[in-house]
Amino acid sequence: ALANYYFSRNQLEKARDLLRDAIRLAPSDFVARSMLADLYVAVGRNTLALEEAEKLEAEVPTPLWLRRKLASRYLDFGMLDHAAALLEAAWRDDADNAQERALLISIYQRRQDARALRRLYAEMARLNPTDTSVLSELAKLEAGAGSGPAAERLLRAALDIAPDDAALHEQFAALLAQAGRQAEADQQLARAATLNPHRDSARQLLRRDAPSAADRDSEYLADAAELAKSARRKAPDGAGNAVQLANVR
Repeated sequence: ALANYYFSRNQLEKARDLLRDAIRLAPSDFVARSMLADLYVAVGRNTLALEEAEKLEAEVPTPLWLRRKLASRYLDFGMLDHAAALLEAAWRDDADNAQERALLISIYQRRQDARALRRLYAEMARLNPTDTSVLSELAKLEAGAGSGPAAERLLRAALDIAPDDAALHEQFAALLAQAGRQAEADQQLARAATLNPHRDSARQLLRRDAPSAADRDSEYLADAAELAKSARRKAPDGAGNAVQLANVR
């Protein structure tokens, strides 16, 4: 308590000395060790802070809150593998902890570890199969890994749970379009636009997929130009010309 008092009043040398004394008397005092690591960080002694954190992890049975704190510390030092190992162990003991999930997702994204992300989201979907946001993210990962059928199953399951979710319909449309199933994709986009008329993305995609009047005109003009070229290449013979002129008169 006295070390905490000195720490809060920025008397860091006194706090450090008291914490070191406390650790010498009770090496398993994880609170004192954690405070000492915090103190080292506060004075910019990151190497000492890291050494203290590693000792704490190795020597002391760490409770969940301390594992989370150590993981955050490792993240600050850019030690993603150390942080992930601690958080994975903590999450196995407390799977409902949203903070741990968010940190793990952040770590896997920073490592660009799609396999670990898929594994994590699959476990989250198993624990809460009605969470459409999890099903949506897992579908994106499956699609990115080339597992289109798995992504489709996940999105259909999500839409069974939330049939009025315009964003899910758009995501499903993108998956169908990627598979070359444009007619089905257009149906999903139309549904999204109906559910949320103010959602510009679905309406823009529908307009992009539909041929415009200008496109139809250009196709017609291109055909007419080709016909004109063909007529010039195959001019009528003289007799035909005379007949045509007679008709004109």
